[in-house]
Amino acid sequence: MSAPPTQHAGQKPPVVPASTEPLDCVDLGRSQEEPRRPLVPAPQVRDGAEALESSPSSKRRWMAAGFAGLAVAGAATGLVGHTLLTAPVAPGATTPIVFQEGRLYVSPEAGHDASTAWRVFRRQFYEDDAKADLASDSNRFLPAPQGSQPPGELTQDSLRVVSWNLHRGQGREDEGSREQVPQMVAQIREAGPDVALLQEVPPWRAAEIVKGTGMDGYYTNTAPGQGNLILVHPDLEVVGNFRETLSFEVENAQDADRVIETWKDVGAAGHPRSAQALRLQRPDGSTSLVWNTHLTNIDYQDGQRAMEAQRLVDFLDEVALPGEPVFGGGDLNSKAGLDAVHVLEEHGYHLDGARIDWLATRGTTLEQVEHEKLLEGDLQLSDHPMVRGQVPDQGGKVE
Repeated sequence: MSAPPTQHAGQKPPVVPASTEPLDCVDLGRSQEEPRRPLVPAPQVRDGAEALESSPSSKRRWMAAGFAGLAVAGAATGLVGHTLLTAPVAPGATTPIVFQEGRLYVSPEAGHDASTAWRVFRRQFYEDDAKADLASDSNRFLPAPQGSQPPGELTQDSLRVVSWNLHRGQGREDEGSREQVPQMVAQIREAGPDVALLQEVPPWRAAEIVKGTGMDGYYTNTAPGQGNLILVHPDLEVVGNFRETLSFEVENAQDADRVIETWKDVGAAGHPRSAQALRLQRPDGSTSLVWNTHLTNIDYQDGQRAMEAQRLVDFLDEVALPGEPVFGGGDLNSKAGLDAVHVLEEHGYHLDGARIDWLATRGTTLEQVEHEKLLEGDLQLSDHPMVRGQVPDQGGKVE
């Protein structure tokens, strides 16, 4: 992989410098040949905070979860905390911890509650990173460690693409929310993608996923404790790196502070939504634009998801080169024919996938699409299926 392109003097820099801790990564600028044009403001959706001002406050719930997280953190080195966070689940158990067949198990509810409390506790240390990413227009670069091996050779004449919502690196909530990142990494490697589009990736897990897959990573926090990650085969060169917040107006550090404070006050309804895009160049010089997103699961104002989808389309139109093939996907939280899917189809995208998880193309085709709920023993990995497909090599040329 070549060195990241440098940022040119005329380009708007991230207002808040992206932190290098704890992800141990750097911001990747854009090439001098690709300045960002001014964005066309999208109505309403660019400032979701106003729509949320009347939402009921959930500060007490957040505080309770935080204190619960402290309790779990304090107990994590002891038997109880370790068991709640790591023990296998006993389906149907009604007591938090049970002893069966010579070992300790936890009930699904106790396992989920402990994992949630521990996650809420950890994410408070990532607020600065989330604010920095909200104010940035590029993704964090996480290079694959030297000597690591990608899942396979770069595919010839096509690109293998995977989209998967990792559900915070955990299993289903009704199955105890067990930590599953190592198993997920193994499944990604088995799929052998050239590009992987991942959603709901905790920042403390991003570097682990990059290392385990042997692929270069491009990460953006969407809120403290969660973000989106694009994995790229190291034989593909990234010559353009772009990100955009879809649900709030964020132009500076003060805007980012306001968005995070809103999220902390109202909870899931205030979760910022963003889009990632990368320009990929194959060894023969052909390019294509790949994107990744996770749209809102709560329409806190009428048509919110459709407006985010429209903002996504506008963003991709802005950064794509004339005639350049565009492909991508993610968790659109939209079923076939509805809101976000309808918006993308109206703008020339072809979509295929599973219920709310999609792959999409424009200016190229999508082939061999399949989806599968992956299992580790009796437990499902994530609460979303993995979607796989192939995009034929029809890239444009960089002049």
